[in-house]
Parts: sequence; C-alpha cells; structure tokens
Amino acid sequence: MSHGAGDIAARSYSHILGLIESLLNYSIHSSIESRLCGVCHDVLVIISIGTMATSMFVRHAQGVSVKPRVGAWNTTFAQRSLCQPTQDPAQRRSLYTPSGGTRPVGLIGGMSWQTTAVYYKEINQHVGASLGGVHSANLLIKSLDYAAVARAVSGGHSHELQSMVCDAGLNLKAAGAQALALCANVAHKTAAALEDATALPVLHIVDFTGRAVVARGLRRVGLLGTRAVMEEDFYKRRLERDFGLEVVVPDEAFRGDADRQIFREMSKEVVPQDVRSAWHSAYEELVSRHRVDCVVLACTELRLVFDGRMSVPTFETTTLHAAGIAAWALSRADEGAVDAKITR
Repeated sequence: MSHGAGDIAARSYSHILGLIESLLNYSIHSSIESRLCGVCHDVLVIISIGTMATSMFVRHAQGVSVKPRVGAWNTTFAQRSLCQPTQDPAQRRSLYTPSGGTRPVGLIGGMSWQTTAVYYKEINQHVGASLGGVHSANLLIKSLDYAAVARAVSGGHSHELQSMVCDAGLNLKAAGAQALALCANVAHKTAAALEDATALPVLHIVDFTGRAVVARGLRRVGLLGTRAVMEEDFYKRRLERDFGLEVVVPDEAFRGDADRQIFREMSKEVVPQDVRSAWHSAYEELVSRHRVDCVVLACTELRLVFDGRMSVPTFETTTLHAAGIAAWALSRADEGAVDAKITR
C-alpha cells in the first residue's frame, strides 16, 4: 500500500474523529432522551473503534509503528457521562422546563384509557391556545391497568388502589414531574397519601370543580359518580367544607348499582342504551325532586353518557380538571394556578 493511501486514511481518520467530537459536544449540551443518547453513544464508540482500527491497519501496512491510545479514549468517554440523568433536582427542573414551555405534570391515567386520551387532548389544546404555534404540554403519563383499578374500587380494597397510585406517582416524580394529577374522580381518595408519598402537589379535581360552581353563584349541588364518590367524605366533604356547598346524591338503589355500570358497561366502546337511560333518570330526579341548582358529573366516564343539552348548569369534571392542569402547567412556580374555566 502506498504512503499516499496511508495519508488519505490518516486524514479521513482525523476528520471522522472531529465529527465524533462535535456530536459528543452536541449530545452533552442537549436535552435528548437519555436512553436515545445512550444508543448514540454506543454507535459513536463503535464508529471510533472501527475508524482507529482501519487507520492502524493502513499505517501498519506502511511499516509505521502504531501505539493505540485506547486508554485515553476510555477515559474520554467515561468523563463525558453522555446524557446521564442528573440527580440534582434544580438541574432536573431546568432540563424538563424549557424556556417558553410548560412545567412538567405527571398524569396517572388508565382509568380508563379513553378518558386519559381526553385529558391529553384537552390539556394540549389549552396549552396550544395559550402559547400559540405548535406548542404542546410537557406531560408524563403513567397508565394503570383499568381492570386492577376496578377490582380494587369495587371490592373496597383502598390499600391496593393506594399502592398502585403511589408507585405510579413515585415513578413520575423520578421522571421529572413537578406536580401530579389523577385522571379519575374516584382515584382522588388516594390524593392525600399520594402527596405524602411523593412530596409533590396533587392538582385536585374537586378544587377546580368547586371553584367553577362557586363562580356561578350556585350552592345546592347534585352529585353523580361512583359509589365511593357519592358516599365517602374524600369528595363530598371537600365540596362542603372547602366551598360551602350543599351536596345531594341519588337514592341507595341507584348508588348500589353505580359501580357495576361504570366499570363494566361504560368502559365498552359503545355504552348500552339502558345504562344511558338510568343515569339520565338519576339526573332528572336530582333536578325535579331534590331541586338542585346544578349537577356535577363526578365520573370521567359520564361524559360518554351525557352529551346533550342539560336542564340545569352541569359541570363535567374531566374538562374542568384538564383546564386546571393546563393552567397550573402554564403558570410559573411563584404564581397561583389560574382558576379553571367554567363549562356548561
């Protein structure tokens, strides 16, 4: 092999190393997903080793003594620590909160996945409308198995639901979430435990709903949801205590069958007509018999049942919650989250 060929190989080797160096510097200062960068890192190592081996072969054929600097390269790559996730919370916040974007929110969804998709769409629409252009929300989603959630709720196994939710919250916190949101009304029975476990604020669905009701000057509220939502203190009591509302629920017979209809029937692609009729009848009874000022649809699946004009002001909690989450994400850390927009 000629010396000219060896010189060409050496120059090519130098150029490739320069390209690798540029890519490394870019990777270090970018916020590319760490696992993706890990793959890039491996590819670059393979390229560099192959390039060095080629150059060494050419130079050896020329009779030039070659002393590879493998140790130096190992040291260089080790010192780079390419795209390793930072353990410092302040640095992690700056990494996940780009200038002009939103604060990262962790969504605990899957209850059901159809409703989680609604949250994702609604939040991003609010963020896009606020920031303009092609902006979207900085969201992390942990989707739970709806079958496991349904078993825990229907069976009264609160500790199982709490364990699932808290594990999901810790995973989202580790991924960089600065606040958490539960994408189901009934899951909020674990909200206090979730805040304790993660030390992150939980953007509570009752708070955005209560503010919307009070802003309309309404007081007597009809409440529709799962049995736990209609009967237990974590929901009713929060509306009464924090917002001064009077809460009315359907009769015992209806409440007793509510979970079966929600977890078995409303998770289907098409909700059966008899299920729709039962909930519409409960709604009208709250209005005509109990004389409520408004009705809160406190089950994220109920938006699939009530899709027409309502006889009194009706607050659909999924869209209220999504608007409140978007408002919090758009606000800065030293600002209060904007009140959720009232919907009819």
